[in-house]
Amino acid sequence: LLPVMQPTPRDAVNCAQNAKMVLGAEGVPLVFSSELAHNLTLHLENKDGRSVEIPVVANALLGGFVPTAPIPTLDWLPLSFSGKVHGQWGFENFEGPAYKLQRSDISVQWLIPDGDKTASIAGHDKTLHLHSENSVCVEQINFRGATGEVKKTAWKATDNNLEVSLPLEHSPAGESALLVKQFSVALPSELPLRIYEEACRLNVFQVHSGDAQGLLKGTCLDRVVSLEAAGVRWSGPFAPSKQELQLTAEELEKINLHDKQPLIAHVSLKDGRVLDVPATVLPTRPKLVLLSKVVEPTTSPIHLANQDDMPVDARLHFRLKSEQPGTFGAAEKVEVASADGFYHTELSLTNGGLVRQNTHTLIGTLEIAKSFGASSFGALRFRPVSGEGYQGDWQPLATLVRLPELTDLHCSAKKDEPCLLSGSNLFLIEAVAPDAGFQHATVVSENTMDAKIEVPRPKGKLLYLKLRDDPSDIHTLEMPVTRDAPIAKKDPAPKEATKPLASQDALPKRPAAKSEPQSPQ
Repeated sequence: LLPVMQPTPRDAVNCAQNAKMVLGAEGVPLVFSSELAHNLTLHLENKDGRSVEIPVVANALLGGFVPTAPIPTLDWLPLSFSGKVHGQWGFENFEGPAYKLQRSDISVQWLIPDGDKTASIAGHDKTLHLHSENSVCVEQINFRGATGEVKKTAWKATDNNLEVSLPLEHSPAGESALLVKQFSVALPSELPLRIYEEACRLNVFQVHSGDAQGLLKGTCLDRVVSLEAAGVRWSGPFAPSKQELQLTAEELEKINLHDKQPLIAHVSLKDGRVLDVPATVLPTRPKLVLLSKVVEPTTSPIHLANQDDMPVDARLHFRLKSEQPGTFGAAEKVEVASADGFYHTELSLTNGGLVRQNTHTLIGTLEIAKSFGASSFGALRFRPVSGEGYQGDWQPLATLVRLPELTDLHCSAKKDEPCLLSGSNLFLIEAVAPDAGFQHATVVSENTMDAKIEVPRPKGKLLYLKLRDDPSDIHTLEMPVTRDAPIAKKDPAPKEATKPLASQDALPKRPAAKSEPQSPQ
């Protein structure tokens, strides 16, 4: 009896133009283990009787029949057709299994579901679904990004559907494409695909009653063009953080918002979309007014020129008036911080720092060194915080400046020599001059660690300083000058009395020698 074989899998569809096609078969092991089956071909025929024979052999390792010659052009066949393996079994004709086949066709349509068309987001790998009548003939799928770079994709076929893994982690948003290549077709089919920027998530628009500014919270806030709420357009300038964007009303006279008013805001994005986001009208924010302030004097010989400047070791008393609400409650607070938020403290009626003068006026006391430390400097500001946690606007309070500790100003007796200023932390001085116009200033290095620095001689009692923490102001230094003691004049040592030398004639004459009596001859 001649062998009877079955295709495997039973309902498998193969691409006839795949040179590595394997037509699976089972049922007769002798087909693979002997040479009884020979002169095998895959017979293909159309309805008009045109046919072709493609040589195949049984491959035991692959478990089926594989072609042994290049596949000819098959465009004369329909897109889907069938083929049958036949040949000889010994000396008799042999009919093998029949197979479902398809051929490549550049005109095949590829469909991308609408949900997938808008779900491809830059920076996030995505599985894209394709549908076609000819998925089995796909040889390769590539992705071309918005910059023109082509990347390979991982994909798998299931019936007439394809699942394609798009490599979007490092791909920018923009017009892109899938390049689907079929077996034996030179050029791939190009499927346009748009990659979108990361999906926006807009959570809420919050505005306090009476305010002309509100906060939009969410993601991708850099794509916002404007917002419309309660008939008012809100826009930039834009300086969004990662989670918040401050918007300002363009027409203040149209704002008429009240607490807990239900609103829907319409946010316009740069790509033309308009997204709706819930809006919340919050209670009016608290407001304080600075009435006056007093800085307790310090013992430093440096006198600050600007009343807003405050030494770090000083104590500040300031008077505030509550305008909103009209009465300052026990749960209200005053927040004091540096402009960059590095230094921060809270004053309250319960925990200290605030004393009620009456129901709407407060006295605040702030010890800078105790609250912020001796190294604090720069602009200091304050704002009220309501019992519900709503914050008022920041307002300037003072500018903190650090002062060097000065111990001595020494000037020599020589008027053409500079003086020496002694103390610690002298690097806090930027420059010293003998005049307010700083015509003859001495610049102090910020790197100095010396206990003494040369400074100009004061003209009168004052020297003029610029401090490194606030070099825009000119301050004065008044301190006693230590001078060298004058050297006492001494009388010259007495000299021995000397007489002028006399001439030889004036010299005293020695007495004449007495002559001896001569002996008689």
